[in-house]
Amino acid sequence: MENKNNITEAIREIIDTRGISSLEDYAVFCAVLDDIAPLAKVERNIVHRCLDNNTALNLIDIYNSDTDKQTHLFNIINEYLKECLGVSEEWRMTFLSSFASAFTCNYVFSTDKQVETDVKIASSENNNADNRKVLENDIINFERYKPNIIGVGAGHIVGLKNDGTVAAVGDNSFGQCSVSNWKNVVAISARSNQTVALLSDGSVVETGARYSDADVSMVHNWKDMISISCGDNHIIALRKNGKPFGCGANQKGQCDVLPWNNIIDIAAGYYHTLGLRKDGTVVAVGDNKHGECNVSEWTNIKAIAVGPTHSVGVRSDGTVIGTGKNDYGECNVENWSQIIAVKACQRYTMGLRSDGTVILTGENTADQYDVSGWTDIVSIGIYFKPAGLGDIKVTLVGVQSNGNVKVAGDTDFGQDKAENWNLFSNSSPVAVGQTSSSEYEEDSYGFVPKFDPKAEEIRKEINELNEKLSTLKGPLSALRKKAIEEKIKELNKQFFWMK
Repeated sequence: MENKNNITEAIREIIDTRGISSLEDYAVFCAVLDDIAPLAKVERNIVHRCLDNNTALNLIDIYNSDTDKQTHLFNIINEYLKECLGVSEEWRMTFLSSFASAFTCNYVFSTDKQVETDVKIASSENNNADNRKVLENDIINFERYKPNIIGVGAGHIVGLKNDGTVAAVGDNSFGQCSVSNWKNVVAISARSNQTVALLSDGSVVETGARYSDADVSMVHNWKDMISISCGDNHIIALRKNGKPFGCGANQKGQCDVLPWNNIIDIAAGYYHTLGLRKDGTVVAVGDNKHGECNVSEWTNIKAIAVGPTHSVGVRSDGTVIGTGKNDYGECNVENWSQIIAVKACQRYTMGLRSDGTVILTGENTADQYDVSGWTDIVSIGIYFKPAGLGDIKVTLVGVQSNGNVKVAGDTDFGQDKAENWNLFSNSSPVAVGQTSSSEYEEDSYGFVPKFDPKAEEIRKEINELNEKLSTLKGPLSALRKKAIEEKIKELNKQFFWMK
């Protein structure tokens, strides 16, 4: 390890030259990590892979906060590094102490033995309410949650592996499991018959089917993105400057997110989209038939989720608020506590507690979809599949801290095979789909019939037109671009719906 004084100076230099807000820039944050632990290759890679913007924001809060909050946030980061990532005490001490010195904080790193002693003392005096505040269980550890490592669609599940590749299982009728060639993935999202991924260079890829009027080809031109959310018929991505972008079906205005600023998280549903601002408030666009966009008065929100007709938010104190359609109890979340993340689908809302357990509300939850035995969960996903005559089939997924996957609910397409995965090991299977490999071949756009000359012709024309788009310049380029994009849209319709 480098000398701590040198590390502290490196942090101070970055803050002095680029400002404290530069820690929100993932590349800068990783550069700081390289300065802190240049020789701890394994642990540095773990942190590069798993630390998200919440940790950077916590560090910024530490820099700007009073002593009590500084200590609290440092303890949360320390707990996250230890319990969720398994980072050694030596590295954690260097990391936290370096930032404390750079921020001129009075934080003193407590060794693991000291923490154990403090907890034992607090436990022996648990009749005294004043001592309860030192118990670890009273800290709502939002950093425990690992976003965008699991995705659930109408008949498929995708999982982000530790090496940046993606595993997939289930229905592959539309190529939604065609992910075996994806590399350097840092986030995934799935919904309906579609899968979307964010790559480490800030670009976005997608595969699968969407409704005929939902052209999502624009995502292939996106750059500098830090987060993605796949809706049923649209895709929303967030750029690192806090500006979101949307594409796809927009019949209810669900893609009209360009005016938003200072966004740190996004959630795309069916006909509406939510955005979480840095100040903890929430904005919404799209259909509000059931009140699903009535979020303007929400405050202190840490996490958001959307179903087709309802919206859910997690407050900083671990309580939950919901709005929208509630015919099946999907918004009955007012009594939930210690929640760090939520997911939603038609008729259901799923919550992840700080202790790694999972709670569910909605239709027939006790009888059909039992997740009461799940423990040590760090990420969750849920989705429905209409089964006809108003019936709904629901698949629920949880990822444990060791990388193992839990599946509950309906698995008609073999989604339960995801329980064979370990996402934090490089030995996980890459893709298992229901589509016969003898009849179909994989392509960057999805699965297409083998030896189909028409499909190959369309694919080639799409690629050529995309190349033209990337080279357009000059005063007349806007008109030419529009014409080419319309042509690509029409070709995509033919390609994706070929039988």
